[in-house]
Amino acid sequence: DYYLKNGQFNDAENLLERNLFLREKRFGMQSKEVLATTNQLAKLNLIKGDFTVSDKLIRKSLDISAKTFGDSSIRYTESIRLQIEQLKKVGEIAKA
Repeated sequence: DYYLKNGQFNDAENLLERNLFLREKRFGMQSKEVLATTNQLAKLNLIKGDFTVSDKLIRKSLDISAKTFGDSSIRYTESIRLQIEQLKKVGEIAKA
């Protein structure tokens, strides 16, 4: 959060990517820890406007949340919200 609040997106991204790597090794690919970090990385890339990367991460988030918690879980709903946020941002850019 510190790096995001101060606009240090590259530093934030580097830390989140390292965190994701470590969490995947420790908790496995289908864990709430990996899901949380994946969502943070997706949000960061939405802020940066890197929709190719955010789309990949959102799809990963949807997969993890559906397989681990079910498609009626709050975690799956959070992943859907990220997808909606991305669609809105992409739509706004397309209108410009």
